[in-house]
Amino acid sequence: MAGMTRYSIDSNVRTKIVLFVATLSIACAVLANLSLFPTLEAIVLNTNAEAVYRTLSGVGITGSATAFASYGILWSLFDNVLWKRGVFRRFHGIPDLNGEWIGHATSSFKDEDGNPYSCDMKLRITHTFTKIQCTACFAASESESSCVGISACNAERDSCRLEFSYENEAGENAVRVGTWQESHLGFNRIRCEGNTMKGQYFTNREPQTKGTFVLERKSEDVK
Repeated sequence: MAGMTRYSIDSNVRTKIVLFVATLSIACAVLANLSLFPTLEAIVLNTNAEAVYRTLSGVGITGSATAFASYGILWSLFDNVLWKRGVFRRFHGIPDLNGEWIGHATSSFKDEDGNPYSCDMKLRITHTFTKIQCTACFAASESESSCVGISACNAERDSCRLEFSYENEAGENAVRVGTWQESHLGFNRIRCEGNTMKGQYFTNREPQTKGTFVLERKSEDVK
C-alpha cells in the first residue's frame, strides 16, 4: 500500500500559506530572542548551567535556530490541525474530506442475469493540508489511491472535485482471472459537497468497465 501521498490543487494558496507560516515563525523567533532568552540568561547567570547556555548561544541554538524550530512546529500544527478550522478553511477553500464515506456503486459490468452489477462501497479518506490517502473497500477487493488532485474548491458550499487514479487488489475470494473482481487499474472523478459524494469511474479491465457511485460520510475520524 502506498500510504498518504501529496495531492495537487489548482491554486497557489499553498505558497501563500508557506509564506504566512514563515513570517509568523520569524516573528516568534524575534519575540523569543528579545524576551525569553534574556530572561533565561539572567536566570542561569553564575550557575552551573551558564557554560551550557553560552555554548548553545555560540552555535546559534538560542538565536537563529529559533526561527527554524518555530517554523517546523507551526507548519506541523497547521498541516495536521489548523487547516481544518473555519477561519483557515475560508481562506484556502479546501474541504476536510477525512472520514468514512459509505454508499452504493453501480457498474456497466453485467451480472449473470444481464443486469448492471451493483454493490456496497466504502471509501476511507485520511486527509491533511498537503497529503491524502483514499482507500475504497468492496466485498471482494480493495483499492488505494495513487495520483490525487483536488480542484474547483468552493468554501461557501464546502465543495470540491476529487480525482484520483488507483490500483485495485482482488481479495482471496476474487482471484480468478476473468471475473469482475480481478485486480485492475482505474480512475475516479468525484464531486464532493458537504457530507455527500457523487462519483464516476472507469477501469482498464477487458472489456473495459465504468460506473457511478453515491456516498455519504458516516464519520470524520479515520485512524
